[in-house]
Amino acid sequence: MDLFLEGRLNLEVFDRALRRGTHDLAESLLAAAHTQSPTIESTHFLMTLSRISNGVTVAELSRLGLTVDQWETGLGACAETDPQTLPPPQLAPESLHSSGLAALKMAGDLCAANGLAAICETVLLLSSLENATAEVQRLFETAGLDRGAWCERLRDSLRPAVMIEVFNPDAAGSVRMQSFLPRARKVLSLMYREAESLGYKVADPRHLLLALLGQESGVTQYGIHQQGLSPRHIQETVMLSLRSRAARGRTQLAMDRDHLQAILRRLLVVAAELAAKDRLDRIAESHLLRAFLGVPTAARRILEDENVDLDRLLRAAEQIDVSEEHQEREEGDELTIHDVGTVRAMLQEQLVGQDEAVQCILPYIQRMRFGFSLPGRPVGVFLFCGPSGSGKTELAKQLARAVFGSEENLIFLEMGQFNSRESMNIFVGAPPGYVGYGEGKLTNGLRDKPRSVVLFDEVEKAHPLVLDALLRFLDEGRIDDPAGPVRDGSQCIVVLTSNVGADDLAALWREVENNPNWRTLVRQKLRTLFKKHNFRVEFLNRVDELVMFRALGADDYSEISRRFLAKHLRRLRDERGLEVEMEGVCEAIGAYATEVNEGARAAHRLAMSVVITPVIDYILRHDCSPPIKLCVKAERATGDASGEPIGTVRTA
Repeated sequence: MDLFLEGRLNLEVFDRALRRGTHDLAESLLAAAHTQSPTIESTHFLMTLSRISNGVTVAELSRLGLTVDQWETGLGACAETDPQTLPPPQLAPESLHSSGLAALKMAGDLCAANGLAAICETVLLLSSLENATAEVQRLFETAGLDRGAWCERLRDSLRPAVMIEVFNPDAAGSVRMQSFLPRARKVLSLMYREAESLGYKVADPRHLLLALLGQESGVTQYGIHQQGLSPRHIQETVMLSLRSRAARGRTQLAMDRDHLQAILRRLLVVAAELAAKDRLDRIAESHLLRAFLGVPTAARRILEDENVDLDRLLRAAEQIDVSEEHQEREEGDELTIHDVGTVRAMLQEQLVGQDEAVQCILPYIQRMRFGFSLPGRPVGVFLFCGPSGSGKTELAKQLARAVFGSEENLIFLEMGQFNSRESMNIFVGAPPGYVGYGEGKLTNGLRDKPRSVVLFDEVEKAHPLVLDALLRFLDEGRIDDPAGPVRDGSQCIVVLTSNVGADDLAALWREVENNPNWRTLVRQKLRTLFKKHNFRVEFLNRVDELVMFRALGADDYSEISRRFLAKHLRRLRDERGLEVEMEGVCEAIGAYATEVNEGARAAHRLAMSVVITPVIDYILRHDCSPPIKLCVKAERATGDASGEPIGTVRTA
């Protein structure tokens, strides 16, 4: 690379963007004149590069929290000055300071080493930083700026990007999901589910747009909200476009090349190229949006027709910091279910006194883990019966955690809120154009969490129309979304709870608990109670397993309070340096909770009022400093043997 021709700087060795942004590097001559310098230093190159609008230097200064004015003022004070000497008239070897000449030579060497045809802004910035004058180096040290780290970051950006493979090299060309970050994987999974639910044989860019719009708190929703527009309204428009060619029923799409439209395959490849340019090893959600906006498609025209400013949306996507997505918890695309022994231990660790209820569920978990389930039906449909506070809801939560990895994989539906005809629009959503479109609690839950525990709490309170939809879901493992898709629940565990005849059932359970035919007897009693309370007996026919929860006893309440307090006293010890011993606390709580018969919640409430609150009051009242050791003794209030226990605190 010839840096000089005929005694002048050879401008042909610089790329067009750098030449255009610096007016053929004439800005460096102006910088030298401004500082009254006799020669052009690397300092003047650094000042010049900061004047390139939207350039690498400006972006780096923004990252460091510096403005262009601060940058130029600081560097200008570091340049050599000689008011008696005229500034250099042109870029020639004799007009360059040793640091400026060294910077240009290093720039040429960097281009040769990295296979670059011309010197770009990044190369000149790096070489100027590496050859900074002693004054500039001291300025960096004084300002607390790590020049070495900056140079290393620039060097890394010059290395050739490693292409990210979107498809696996197998015969089918399956999508390589490990090439995508967690949010991007969620978008792709939702895209496929939307295509399947509408009966499409291949996914197209409209399904990708629908998935991007449906990503809660995602970059697309953020960018559209910034423009004062409604993502929900745009979703409705996209869905109307898709419904015009939707087929009846669902399809099953493999996540491979053949089930993607050619233009959609191209979008994924473009997203991979964008991620590689950003020096990432995986594709983020923002790269999918940037690729979508960069390739002309019918789906992109929908955004234009909805008055979305595509340039502004693209800028919002480019400004997203994907480092947070890198730190998110990874979620495997293939469900890994614990063995039955582990699931049993996890459930029994969290649930006290209901070992029989846990045992009823385990065979269905075993079948699910083996991969055998009835097609077109949920994994299992369970009816939880028992007194309030016995652990029915808690078991559903812990089942979601033990089987699907997190309590977030619980779709909780309080059926009392669906007790009117209009509530159908909340339960499954409303058709496009009507209030409630896209707001179905069950349909959206199945869309976002296709593998989950679905809990229908107090099912008898729902309106008959809602119950009709629920019966079909229990039968077929799917439900129609009025917006168009058919939502699939065949990978879900369904739990129903009912308080119909709870007292009668509790009395019956005490009689038949040890009878080997207890299920038949309880079902017969339930049929009678359902008819008595005008609740539909058909629900019993859809239930795979009747799960009875027994009333908790004093020992159970004591154990519940013991586990609860162990967890919270551990927090006090670790966070506050407080050691707390107890005398007769759990036994007193167990005895009182049995008397009032308010369920496990009473044990938690009493644990707080008898132990935690008195300990905190004691610490604040006596202004104690950790470490400290206290003892809590439980006593009946006012000496009344039937009164609620209170905690008395003293130093141990």
